[in-house]
Amino acid sequence: MAIEWSKDLELGIPEIDEQNIKFFAMYEDFSREIEQGTVSRNMEELLGFLDGYARDLFKYEEYLLEKSAYEGLAEHVAKHRGFMNEIRAFEKRLLLEGSTHELALDIKRVLMVWLLTHVRKMDRDFVSFLLDTQTRNARDMAKMKLGEMLVEEGHISQETLTWALEKQKTSKESIGAILQEAGAVSAGIINKVVAEQKWNNLMSKKLGEILLEFGLITQLSLNHALMKQKETGKKLGVTLVEMGIITPKQIIEVQAIQKGILKR
Repeated sequence: MAIEWSKDLELGIPEIDEQNIKFFAMYEDFSREIEQGTVSRNMEELLGFLDGYARDLFKYEEYLLEKSAYEGLAEHVAKHRGFMNEIRAFEKRLLLEGSTHELALDIKRVLMVWLLTHVRKMDRDFVSFLLDTQTRNARDMAKMKLGEMLVEEGHISQETLTWALEKQKTSKESIGAILQEAGAVSAGIINKVVAEQKWNNLMSKKLGEILLEFGLITQLSLNHALMKQKETGKKLGVTLVEMGIITPKQIIEVQAIQKGILKR
């Protein structure tokens, strides 16, 4: 059964997509070798690749799973462990039986099931949850003012903020300046929270707005792309690339920033 990588399989997290692209390419080559009868010489190399793929990717995925408090954490991790156990079993069989055609077919079967059930389904469900959560949290934080964020992050108490707001009524100074002068919070903390606020505001914006803010496109170019998008029904990012206004790499990076995966 042919299973090829396509754009619609992208999850939007570069670290995961890059590994999955390599996995799909490996599966395609492995399937071709089985058909041609040349797989035996590459069996050990194949299992070595799968071991590295699993260790690196699973560690990263599980970090994201735990950080996001994903409800399906236990099931997801169990699938990872099950895949690793399959690889261990294949390595033992390779040592005992050698590179047999039967072993190659069993490996292909496990890989095909993994691609169809885990990569295409479980990973997509998790990433959708993660990105939705990040976007929702960013929008909530973007609505907060500096003082509220300082309280939210535990840098100052609500009482201190209330005092500073009262003082601001008779002063032209900003809340940040008042709090710094009173020794309630340092300039470093203020700068950090202001940067976070700017970041959250950025994540709450649309793709075109972010591209404009970064100076990657002009308002005129964006208007032309939006008109073209209405005609074709394609996504704005795809439209901008097809029109030659922006490169695929730039779109990927900006979308990663928009989703909270990458910081500029």
